[in-house]
Formats: sequence, C-alpha cells, structure tokens
Amino acid sequence: MKIMGLPNWLHWTAWFVNNFLMLLVSVALMVVMLKVPWYSGTDVTVFTHSNWLLIFIFLMLYAVAMICFCFMITSFFSK
Repeated sequence: MKIMGLPNWLHWTAWFVNNFLMLLVSVALMVVMLKVPWYSGTDVTVFTHSNWLLIFIFLMLYAVAMICFCFMITSFFSK
C-alpha cells in the first residue's frame, strides 16, 4: 500500500477499524451469553445485578486497549 501512496496513518486506522469491528461482534456475543438466563423458569444470569451496557462498555474498552497493545508490539518487528 505504501507503493500506491497510501498514507501511513490511514493504513493503521484501517487495521484498527477492522480489528475493532471483529471484536465488537465478539464482545456483543459475550454480553448476550453473560446476561441471558440459561435455565428456563429462572431469572439467574452470570452477572445478575450488573447492567448489560456497563459490561459492554468495559469489554469494549478492554478490546481497544488490546488492539493498541498489539499495535505497540508490532513496532518491535520489521516483517
């Protein structure tokens, strides 16, 4: 992409958005699995007294931190 004249920041942004969207789907599935009752007739979930939005926000913040950490690790390698 550098040969075609793509700016470096745009290349990194594209990778960030790609990874963010993949992790967004994973986090959404994890929140559903943690908040849906697994047994019929009960209202007990893994996180019964936690708001689903708060869990989603914390997991998305973790996903963003993980992406940034992976970007930092890639600076140690040339290929």
